[in-house]
Amino acid sequence: MFKSFRALLFIPIFIVLLTRVSIAQNRYKIVDPSVSFFAGTPLEDIDAKSDKLVGVLDIEKKTFAFRIAMNSFKFKRELMQEHYNENYLETEKYPNSEFRGTIEGDFNLEADGDYPVKASGTFKVHNVEKQYTIDAVIYVKSGNPTIDAKFIIGLEDHNIDRPSVVMMKIAEEAEVTVHAGLTKI
Repeated sequence: MFKSFRALLFIPIFIVLLTRVSIAQNRYKIVDPSVSFFAGTPLEDIDAKSDKLVGVLDIEKKTFAFRIAMNSFKFKRELMQEHYNENYLETEKYPNSEFRGTIEGDFNLEADGDYPVKASGTFKVHNVEKQYTIDAVIYVKSGNPTIDAKFIIGLEDHNIDRPSVVMMKIAEEAEVTVHAGLTKI
């Protein structure tokens, strides 16, 4: 009797563990990210890079959530860095940007290939949310998936001011480029 009772105890534990394993197999996290943006004009190159993107992609639900610390972007010139953090993006007040939504399109992270997809969702920058649909490509090579995307955001759309003193040096839009590896959680 004691042995059968003990066996009954292990069944729920086994089911919970099996469920956790199957859930984990459907989720991927960002690894080795590179995010850059360019908001320059012919008068000034304004570009920065960060490797601090974090995020999760649930392939079963086709959902994602990405976040980046805005003060992690590094500029070539220290003064640009200072103005970006203090005057334009106000990174102490609005430390992160987030993009959450769904992935549209067919892809298989277990099979080599190039998979064009669309990422649709809410992009929050400078504490302003806006809906975006972004073209992206998921590449799988030798079993290693990566995701690439390039898109444009309007600075005014996110209440990012361009003071008249530097308006000719800062573009109205920023081109954002994302490259990141994906690995199972």
